[in-house]
Amino acid sequence: MGEQYGGGRRRRFRAILASLNRQRGSAYDTGEDSPVYVENYAVARAIDAAWATNNRLVAELSPSRSTSLLSRWEQILGVRPLPTDTVSERRARLGQRLARVGQQATPQLIADALQSELGEVFVAVETLSPAFATAHWSETGEPDMWTSTVMHILVRTQKPASYTEAQFYDAVGRVAVLVEPILPAWATLDWYRPGSTSVAVGGVSGAGFYLSETEPNLGNQVFGE
Repeated sequence: MGEQYGGGRRRRFRAILASLNRQRGSAYDTGEDSPVYVENYAVARAIDAAWATNNRLVAELSPSRSTSLLSRWEQILGVRPLPTDTVSERRARLGQRLARVGQQATPQLIADALQSELGEVFVAVETLSPAFATAHWSETGEPDMWTSTVMHILVRTQKPASYTEAQFYDAVGRVAVLVEPILPAWATLDWYRPGSTSVAVGGVSGAGFYLSETEPNLGNQVFGE
């Protein structure tokens, strides 16, 4: 590994060795055949190795340059890489996650992230109007009986004409991986693909329950009340 210094390119090790030789003063023979040169040579090697190690450790502190700690960064930030992700794609996802620190989970932020990730598969981010949303609470105070769709978020998708079903499912499989870490703990998420006549009117809850309208219908469509 080399470094740039004034007067041209010199190897870092040679720069360290020359500095050590100068610091010994004129009373010592620092010629290449002298014991002092051999000693300084060994010390320069140790300093050079320590500098290089520290430099690599500094790189590991940045997800965009991390290598051996890449998996650890993913665990820390809650990123679940896909089996097909390359190292560059994994680093990019970590960078996106860090960039969201301090940002509010606004509909526009979620939409921008989905548009960037899914492309033409993504259509819109939809929320339930309070007029359609439901909430239930238990008179006995049991926490498991509390439910609400007020903070339920739906991601409307479509299958582009050029996509196969497998490609479509591969794309929508990334929705939860991308969006769930952005949402607050009290929000819930689903994606859906409307059928030919089940586009919601007056809110996604108006889509209703359509049986056997498209294939496959149970895994794609919205179940309204």
